[in-house]
Amino acid sequence: MKFLSLNYWFNMNAGVLHSPIEKSLILFIIAWFILIFTFKHFKKIKYKDFPRSFWASLTGYSTNNLIFGFLLLFFTYEKVTLLSARFWFLIWLGYIIWYPKYRYKKISTDAKKRNNAKKNEELKKYLP
Repeated sequence: MKFLSLNYWFNMNAGVLHSPIEKSLILFIIAWFILIFTFKHFKKIKYKDFPRSFWASLTGYSTNNLIFGFLLLFFTYEKVTLLSARFWFLIWLGYIIWYPKYRYKKISTDAKKRNNAKKNEELKKYLP
């Protein structure tokens, strides 16, 4: 139950990660690395109906997560006092969850605007 205590998450001298957690973090970082190349490929071929800016933003999102994950792993491994605190993992998790929701809302509103613009253009075609 140490995992649920506030002292565990907000301790400035957090200590080392357990071996399975450290290995899973390394696998997670490798997954972000693979996603970067996947999104770059989709951006080049304009995959499905999503605009290139969508894939470019996901490439940036994956790059940010890769860098942040490397830094968290490095600082935890080196036992840096403030920068290895566990609350950075909570902030990273919040960003991982929040950003795709934000992008999905933005893409859906842009799609609605494009559809409305097409309808207005169609209506204006018949007006004098």
